[in-house]
Amino acid sequence: MAADIVPADSLDAEIASLQEELATLRRAIKIECSTILSSASFQSRRAKHRLSPSSSSSSSSSSSPSSSSSKHSSKSKHKPSSSSSSPSNSSSSSSSSSLSSSSPSIPAVAALHAAHAQQSTYRIAASVTAFHVRDPDPHAVDGARVLGLRLEAIARGRFLTPYYVLLNRPFPGSKHLRIHRHTVPPAVPLAGLAGRYLPAPGPDPNPNRDSVSGAPRPRPQTQNLHAFATRLRREIVRYHNRLGASADLRRALDDTAEDTAAADLAIADVEAKHIALAWPAADRSARIVIDDDGALVHAVVMGPHGRDWLAARRLFGDHDRDRDRDRDQVHVHDIIKMLGIEE
Repeated sequence: MAADIVPADSLDAEIASLQEELATLRRAIKIECSTILSSASFQSRRAKHRLSPSSSSSSSSSSSPSSSSSKHSSKSKHKPSSSSSSPSNSSSSSSSSSLSSSSPSIPAVAALHAAHAQQSTYRIAASVTAFHVRDPDPHAVDGARVLGLRLEAIARGRFLTPYYVLLNRPFPGSKHLRIHRHTVPPAVPLAGLAGRYLPAPGPDPNPNRDSVSGAPRPRPQTQNLHAFATRLRREIVRYHNRLGASADLRRALDDTAEDTAAADLAIADVEAKHIALAWPAADRSARIVIDDDGALVHAVVMGPHGRDWLAARRLFGDHDRDRDRDRDQVHVHDIIKMLGIEE
């Protein structure tokens, strides 16, 4: 009897897995419904049905005599058994009426999905948008005028939380912009991009000075806001690509054998370019360097007897000798097959 008792931990794990699977199925159903309701064929059929009300009225009028006659005949033929079947019919009709009253109509849902599809299309096409806001600080510069940039990012087919960069003009007598606030992650080199594309006005290094005051002449520093926004979003997308590569590696580890699945994976740096792997049971570890596209750049494998050159050579191949040819041939998914080799 005691052997049939299931431990609480296994039950909790099974419940958690079922809840996760249920959430995945619900999300898939929402995506499929949105795809169907916002498709061009469904919208065209809906428009045709809306423009032809006569067909629906004629069909309803033609079906009404037959339905009434069928109801009359059914009442005359099955009158004794109506009492036995009435509870089920009433319950089914009440459930259907409650379901129809609680659920929204198809045109309303289709309109919502069409609006969502239009918004998603706009967010994909216009990945960087600008807007004007006012700084609530009473001591704000430039009349509290602030220029905002909204940057979109997508990961695994879903929109992430947008990133925002706010710029103002703190330099008197100049239209140069400066970063005021931002929500960009620390892994993105925002300061370097701002120094390159949004330089501040500074003195001219030319030794020729002003003839009146003797002060250095101001150097006209041109700013390129378009290049700054484009390069900033590119760096944000690359950062999420590296995070996605590490997540793919984590899922690949979970899908392999039990000894390989026991590996510990961690991102070793802020920019997510270095991935640290460790197999405590086998006393093995690896440090992997990936590029912006998730391809392997360099790898170091450590075994119980020091550095494992054989595993690194199997993983890395002739990448050092022919970098341009083999750079795109080794991907982060190949790490699982290579590092799972027994010595």
